Amino acid sequence: MASEVGFPDGVINIVLGTGKEMGEAIVSHPDVRKVAFTGSVVVWRAIGHIAADRIIPLTLELGGKSANIVFDDADLDTAATEAVKGFTLNAGQGCSAGTRVLLQRSVYDAFLDKLKKSVEAIVPDENLDPIITPAQFQRVQKSFKVAEEDGARCLHGGAVAEGDGFYIQPTVYADVSNDMRIAQEELFGPVGVVIPVDTEEDAIRIANDSDSDSDSDYGLIGTA
Repeated sequence: MASEVGFPDGVINIVLGTGKEMGEAIVSHPDVRKVAFTGSVVVWRAIGHIAADRIIPLTLELGGKSANIVFDDADLDTAATEAVKGFTLNAGQGCSAGTRVLLQRSVYDAFLDKLKKSVEAIVPDENLDPIITPAQFQRVQKSFKVAEEDGARCLHGGAVAEGDGFYIQPTVYADVSNDMRIAQEELFGPVGVVIPVDTEEDAIRIANDSDSDSDSDYGLIGTA
């Protein structure tokens, strides 16, 4: 497609292979003067060592347990619709997916009602994509058990969708605390969690409180 729209040969190159074999070779190659990487913290550390040794610039996107923050002066209908888009777009398989909703306590119950209605309008294989691999499909399913064990309340979903394909029901957990695994681990699935907050300071503190040693949040925060 790049050639069809007029890019000269060699401007865009797509090279496939494993990280150890192909990724390391690309980052180490003397003709590569700048690296931009999207992926896990573990792989970033390996790339970072090579980039530091070569003294080349490195841009990183290391995933996100990103937070949408909703206060009581928001348009709650719009905020609910957009919050659902945040964790269901591409079935939540995006580094900036808004998978945590930090919700001011004074509108907690009213917003949950609106959020549930918005989630119910998301239908697998109509306006919700499948999970990309069998392994990831299994990982998202395991998160439901984890959420149950940690005491999160399933507002909607929490199961595999009916029909063919790797479809997960759009899922929302309420009454979540930020120390729960469901609030810390990046799932790459259509799963959102709602965490009550009282003040702006509380919201910012929680938004920034994530496990920097996992594939989690190098924070992208949205407010409403």
